Amino acid sequence: SLLLILQILTVIAASFAIARPTVKPLKTEEKIVIIDASASMLAEKGGVTRFDYAVQQVKEATQNAGSNNQYTILLAGETVKELTSRETDRGEILTKLNGIKCTMGNADISAALIKAGDVLNQNSGAKVLLYTDKTYINANGVEVIDCKRDGEWNAGIIYFEDNELANGTEFIASVG
Repeated sequence: SLLLILQILTVIAASFAIARPTVKPLKTEEKIVIIDASASMLAEKGGVTRFDYAVQQVKEATQNAGSNNQYTILLAGETVKELTSRETDRGEILTKLNGIKCTMGNADISAALIKAGDVLNQNSGAKVLLYTDKTYINANGVEVIDCKRDGEWNAGIIYFEDNELANGTEFIASVG
């Protein structure tokens, strides 16, 4: 009977109202990725540079992440370039990562961390990841991913001088 159906629907509606069902949203994670684009990241092992290794690691991490994760990706060369800003589209992230280049200079990690701080001001729960070949003793909450492999180490020319002599040129260098 129609009356019985209406009573059953009323009981169901009242049950839902009393139970207060909620739908939990999917957990969103936000990551701020800084890729070191300094000259030392061009060190090569087995035909793969540290920079290429870092970019590949970031690509794999974004491909394996949930579809609603947000990524801000910063390329830290002599200047900082923002590749993505709180991006969720994995295809867009991968497109931005394709074709990026490492520099022959220093990496301005400090400026990259300042830009990361701008995102952290909007979401203090965001995770900061730094892909680099440098060693940091106190990273202050930044997860440092070491891109050196199998006992590699860094060396750099600290001082260089050339002097013309009567029978050729003398080179003096300090390496650290």
